[in-house]
Amino acid sequence: LPPSHRLHYSHSGKIDFEELVLGVNVLTNGSVEQKAALAFAAFDRNGDGRISRGELEISIKRSFAAARLLIKETIRQMKQDAKEAGVPSLAVRMMGASEGLITTAVIKGLVDEAFKADDNHDGFLSKEEWVEHASTNATIKTFMEPCGEGEKEFTGDMDAC
Repeated sequence: LPPSHRLHYSHSGKIDFEELVLGVNVLTNGSVEQKAALAFAAFDRNGDGRISRGELEISIKRSFAAARLLIKETIRQMKQDAKEAGVPSLAVRMMGASEGLITTAVIKGLVDEAFKADDNHDGFLSKEEWVEHASTNATIKTFMEPCGEGEKEFTGDMDAC
């Protein structure tokens, strides 16, 4: 993703430490609206101030690809740990279950859901449309506040998320 469209405020061509800290702060402590605005900046790949279906589709695909890599690495480590401990590994079955869950149809469904916010029906999402929709749509809001509404920090209780 081009840095000029992400956590990048000085437009120097690089994200400096202060910009990184500000972005991480929004992701961890920001309101749903602030997180939605940051997501909008990431999804607006060409920097024209609006999100096309194609831009959102690419962003979702890349997000799922990154998550898939993280899951695979976690499962690989679980398998290694189980092997070293002499425990039969359930991770082999888990890896097979994690493959292929995100299909083109799922991504299209997510894009279609997001584009319900296209109030003026111009085929694009403005920042205002996106932020408003992200603040009120239960599916999108779940991604913005994964540990429950209003909870500002992860307490370590996986059942709470």
